[in-house]
Amino acid sequence: KYFFSFHGCNDNIYFTKTPKFQKYAKGISIDYDSFFDTDINLTNFTTEELINTISSKDFEFAPCFYSCLRLENSLFISFINLLELEILHIKTCANCGKLFIPTSKSNEVYCDNPLVDDLSRTCKVVGADKKYKAKIKDNEIITLITTINMQTSFIIPELLKSNEQDVLALLQTTPNLLPYEKTLKDIYRYKQYTLSEKEEKIISALSEPFVAFDDISNILNNSEIKYGSIKVDGKNQEITSTNSILFLTHENRQIRKKSNIKKCRKLQEFKETFTTNFLANLKALNNEAKLRGFTSYQESSLYADKMDISKYNSIIALISSNTAPLHRFHRILKKCLNLNELYSYDLYAPFLKTGTKKYSIADAQNMIKDAFKVYPKQYQDVINMAFEKRWIDYCTYPGRSNMCYNICGYETHPIIFLNYLGNIRDVSTLAHELGHAVHSYFSINNNDYPNSEYTLLVAEIASLTNEILFAKYFIQNSTSQEEKLQILLNLIEVITDNFYDATKQAEFESTINLKVASNESLSSEDICQTWTQLNQKYYGDDLKFIKQNSISWVRIPHFYSPFYTYKYAVGVSGACYVAYKILNSDHTFMEKYINFLKSGGQKYPLEQLTDLGIDLTDPNFFLTTAKTIEELLDEFEKVYKEVKNNE
Repeated sequence: KYFFSFHGCNDNIYFTKTPKFQKYAKGISIDYDSFFDTDINLTNFTTEELINTISSKDFEFAPCFYSCLRLENSLFISFINLLELEILHIKTCANCGKLFIPTSKSNEVYCDNPLVDDLSRTCKVVGADKKYKAKIKDNEIITLITTINMQTSFIIPELLKSNEQDVLALLQTTPNLLPYEKTLKDIYRYKQYTLSEKEEKIISALSEPFVAFDDISNILNNSEIKYGSIKVDGKNQEITSTNSILFLTHENRQIRKKSNIKKCRKLQEFKETFTTNFLANLKALNNEAKLRGFTSYQESSLYADKMDISKYNSIIALISSNTAPLHRFHRILKKCLNLNELYSYDLYAPFLKTGTKKYSIADAQNMIKDAFKVYPKQYQDVINMAFEKRWIDYCTYPGRSNMCYNICGYETHPIIFLNYLGNIRDVSTLAHELGHAVHSYFSINNNDYPNSEYTLLVAEIASLTNEILFAKYFIQNSTSQEEKLQILLNLIEVITDNFYDATKQAEFESTINLKVASNESLSSEDICQTWTQLNQKYYGDDLKFIKQNSISWVRIPHFYSPFYTYKYAVGVSGACYVAYKILNSDHTFMEKYINFLKSGGQKYPLEQLTDLGIDLTDPNFFLTTAKTIEELLDEFEKVYKEVKNNE
């Protein structure tokens, strides 16, 4: 293959061979002595005929010098070379049928041209709609679940016609019913919120579309929205939802800033879509809750865990009024990075020369196995099983969610999905997800199906405990002060994110939901303003945000599982408590903890926490977490001073 350049003259446009060239890849011969007049050979070709002819390899062209009488002829020659060099990937739009050049992915099948009858929509938007509808249509599991719920919707209304004591008495004479004792008690606990058989069937039939809201947000964030590219080390790199952390951890502040601005600006273009989708989800959930007799979906959601709104608000108020450790952390970061002002895109910036060390998957596995030797053998056996039987998908790829998570079914082993890039945060995340995996494994293998699933309120304790134990192990065993500093930083980030940022998200949810439940009209600006105000409330003047950051709430998938994020604050506080007990060799407590992991859904979560010695109404339970952050910051500053003195 040869690249050509053209030179403008008075009479003609000429193409000459440039010094840099490549060989033809498709076996087309070159005759350097040929002369090619494009007026004769190309004027009768349509664009489509030209593409088909080149693709079929029936058309051979050889000259490296051309005489062209019109500019369009020279453009034809350039076009041929671009096609043959495979720089352009010409596609036929699956909607309008016109030829187009994909702008980001070679497998695109829809163009960006506006529709003839609706200029506000493009073929790509139509394609996204078709893709989503096909996904829903082909999702046999969702359809099957909906069908099962509809066909069994009569059971609970029929059961509630009987006296609760009469039904529970059957447990004494029918052993096969014993695993359903808590389920039956729950049914009667919900009696006042259960509708008639006909009404329950209608709600079951309408429940399937509810999953659409989460799916739409996920598709937009992780597939459909193209965030553009940014030049890094002389090369353009595409920004995606999964690799954006690479830019935010780059040592060049301009790269961090530009990637943050590009992503937020692109999200801003879709803010009305995100807002409509978000509010529609909340309205649907609140409407169902009110039909059942709750005042709001928030009350309905908390009722499942025997929580109430006053406890929820107390937790938020307590944490949001004790943000001094968070402010101190940001001031320390600003000093370490030698910045006048710390922005949100600076939070993950490296400030150590050795901070970019990479850890292979084998390294990560070995470190985690060593760190978890504080656990009894039965716990370690599950960790080894996860590694040996390949329960973990480490890879990152386009279309993949930027979240890391664990999933598990009653008759399957846990499966962990990561976006593993090899930094110390990724190793810590692996330890985190293994906590979920072991918790799931123990719950499933020690309970009948009705009691095999633990609730979200206690879900994060096992995972965050593992992150704390791993960090403590790493700090104790590393011979590098720089590595100790790095893991200390990561642990502080983990605790502050789960304690403060998750609480901020919980307050955001509560604020918006209260307005939706009261039928207040909300715009995208209202929601973005609420997010901005909460950033100011929690971070004050110690952390700055770009103006476009007001849209960043759309990236949080937990908002489609409302009133979940406060459970991270409960979880991280519980983890600090559990890790302290384990590290102080409290063997009696270890037995309690393993039993807690095995208890699944046998008890309500508040009862499970009580078994561990945790009381959510005790302010000291949460204030101890704030104190733990202060202690870690003390240690961080001490190690940082030693590192700087040794430079």
